[in-house]
This record gives sequence, C-alpha cells and structure tokens, in this order.
Amino acid sequence: MRKLRLGCLFFMIFSEHLMAEVTEARCKTAESIMDYSTLGDCYDQGVIYPKDKEQAKLNYIYGAMQDTRQGEYGRLKAARALLFQSENELENAMGLYILKSFSDNKNAIVVEKPRYEGDYTYRGAARYYLSIYLLQQNENERALTYLDLALEDGYFWAAYAKLYLKSQLISDDEKSKLISQAENLRKIYFPWYPKGYSCWLQWQIKPTKEDELKFPVDAQKASKLIEEQGGCRSK
Repeated sequence: MRKLRLGCLFFMIFSEHLMAEVTEARCKTAESIMDYSTLGDCYDQGVIYPKDKEQAKLNYIYGAMQDTRQGEYGRLKAARALLFQSENELENAMGLYILKSFSDNKNAIVVEKPRYEGDYTYRGAARYYLSIYLLQQNENERALTYLDLALEDGYFWAAYAKLYLKSQLISDDEKSKLISQAENLRKIYFPWYPKGYSCWLQWQIKPTKEDELKFPVDAQKASKLIEEQGGCRSK
C-alpha cells in the first residue's frame, strides 16, 4: 500500500514537471510579450484568465506559428488539443499536420544536455504523440518508426512503448537493452520520474489527469506485465 502511495506521488510530480502549472507572474506578462504558448496555458488552467479551452486552443495555434522554443511547446499543445481532444474533423486534420510537420522538422531545437529540470527535445514528444495517433489507426509499423525517431531525440517513454509493442517478438536481451536505454535517458532528462517499465505501464492505465495523453495499451496485458516486473517503485 505504501509503495502504491509513493508511486502515485511520483506520477503527480512528473506530470507537473512535464506539462507544468503556469505561474501568475508568467500569465501577467504573456500577452504583452506575445508569448502565446504560455497564454494558452493560462486559459487552459484558469490562471489570471477564466478557464476557456477554446481560447487556450487558439493561443496554442498562435504559439505554434512562432519559430522559438516556446513556439515548439505551442506546437505540442496545439497538436494535443486539435488532434486528440477535438471531435471536429478539420481541427483533427490541422493537429495532424502540425504534429507531422514538427516531427519531421530538421531544424528543431535539440537538447543534448538539459539546462534545467524538464529541459528536453520537444520534437521527441511530437514523435511519440504521432506514434500514438498511428496506433489508433492500426498502423503499427509506422508507429514503431516514430518511436525510434523519438528515441533519437532522447524521449525515454518511447523505449517503454517500443518494448510494450514488441514484447512478444524480441529476446530477453533486447528487452533488457530497451529498459537500460530508457533508464539512461530518464536519468538525463527526467531524473525525478520513478524508475522502471512498470511505472510507465501503470501511468497508461491510470493517468493522473483525465485529459492526459495515454499510449494505447491493453489494461489486462499491462497489469500482467506490471506484476511480472514487480510493480512501480519509487526507486
């Protein structure tokens, strides 16, 4: 029971770092300095401004047009809102275009050594998101291609996703290599996140927030794998 509570605590911490809660100070200046990606967060989270998903979406789109680090963040948030959180087909197409364009962008900012906690290559997340979309369309091989690209950008979740998809097709040695790859990348980019494949699997079954983007897993299969791995531990 104590391990479960610790696991939930670490998931909450991880979520706050990956898509952090925006501060009032940032929201007060976001509009005046045309930081539309942050302004989107302000509307999304109801900080300074009233909660408004449509205004958040619009500002993420504006942010996605900017050729800056924050613009890259805006592309991620715009793609999530348009492709995964909308039932409008035109918005879905826009989200897919943004995600595909960003995923293929050779000029994206690559973070080889984080300058602060949570500093990572946003393109890696875009490629991971695209693999989720492709799996939803039953395009497994293309999804695996984008997981490999996400790993090139140091996005460690992609190693666990790849392990899940190929778990019955690869040797124990190859599984160990993927787990080691994930752990090495976790230490560099997300050191606060709990170690292990089980923690990733647990998060896909029970995310900390309703609107979080989950990798498509079979709950029964994932639960069995978690038991085999010994559950999610804080260390």
